Amino acid sequence: MLSQLTKTLGQINDPTFRKVIIKGLAWSILVFILLMAIVWHLLSSINFSGIELIEAALDTLGWFVVLIISIILFPSIVLTVITFLLEEIAISVEDKHYEELPAPRHQTLLELAATGSRLTLCAILLNLIALPIYLVLSFLPPLNILVFIIVNGYLMGREYFELVSLRRLTPKETRMLWKRNRGKLFIAGSIIAGLLSIPFINWCMPVIAAAYMLHIFESIRSTRNLQISSNKD
Repeated sequence: MLSQLTKTLGQINDPTFRKVIIKGLAWSILVFILLMAIVWHLLSSINFSGIELIEAALDTLGWFVVLIISIILFPSIVLTVITFLLEEIAISVEDKHYEELPAPRHQTLLELAATGSRLTLCAILLNLIALPIYLVLSFLPPLNILVFIIVNGYLMGREYFELVSLRRLTPKETRMLWKRNRGKLFIAGSIIAGLLSIPFINWCMPVIAAAYMLHIFESIRSTRNLQISSNKD
């Protein structure tokens, strides 16, 4: 899996890929700023009376808590943006590494929006459930980072895989391929989650993560095709 990451990072100097990264970076920064503003507004307007731990944390740490929550939620929120940049990302990667591939399955804007919204809402919900654990462990970096990576390793692995694979496979085929490779995809998702948890670097990561998962997907798909061919022989 590190070879696929190396292959992805090696394409950063390509003008076409760099153009998509810059576009994704601009959207990521905008999303992150808006997310911080929304989190600050919500935390300021909600009365947490009775939940002393949260009240104390907000009173004492203020913007630090907002920053932590924004970093936690950012990978989930930015999935919506990546949904609409996915075709540009995929084309730039496929033109360089997979020229022999036929045209992908046509996806309407409605289908893209529905897929992106479903994955984003699922990711936000799971991270909000885990949020109290993140806050409690906020002063224990090894543990809170580990919890973040475990939760989002599953989410990022599954969600980026679905985004990429639905260009080539039906939803049923995507689910079957996911089930057969969930361990590998969890590791790939954990790598993505780890990089997405690093402030500032995370702004560039969504585009790179999508390109990385496309390499993972093609690797899994080629292995599956070889197995099918050998079984037929």
